Amino acid sequence: MKRTDYRKALQKIRKAFDATADRIIEDGPPADTKRDHNFCTCKDAQGYPKMLYRTRKEAEDQLAYLNLKNLRIYPCPSEKGWHLTKG
Repeated sequence: MKRTDYRKALQKIRKAFDATADRIIEDGPPADTKRDHNFCTCKDAQGYPKMLYRTRKEAEDQLAYLNLKNLRIYPCPSEKGWHLTKG
């Protein structure tokens, strides 16, 4: 790749990044990060948000799909749904 091609590619990436950053600032955070009735603040051992299942049936289906013997289902402490945990 020529140096000029490399610079053009970087400029395209920078423009796309800047446009996305501007849109986030104007529109606010994505809808899935806003607090609502389907959002809880539970975190896993690494500090990442836990997957929230709205119903016990959804959690059971995911558990069956994963087919892992060391997982179990428990109610979200915030009473927003269900989580899977090791144990």
